[in-house]
Amino acid sequence: MDSALEVINKIMHKHRFRHKRDVAEYFGVTPQALSIWIAKNQIPPKHLLKLSEEATKDMSVAVSST
Repeated sequence: MDSALEVINKIMHKHRFRHKRDVAEYFGVTPQALSIWIAKNQIPPKHLLKLSEEATKDMSVAVSST
């Protein structure tokens, strides 16, 4: 399983965010909350659900386009 920082870095790369504050805005949280996630190495489940839903949507688009 990826660390919280690895997940955040993947989001930054995928969406071409330059700053962690952009990731915080993506999740609808403050930059301070994002820093706490990194320090605790834990992203709350409700936010992981958003990533899961996004990945499912991306996969369905990829399958339908082939």
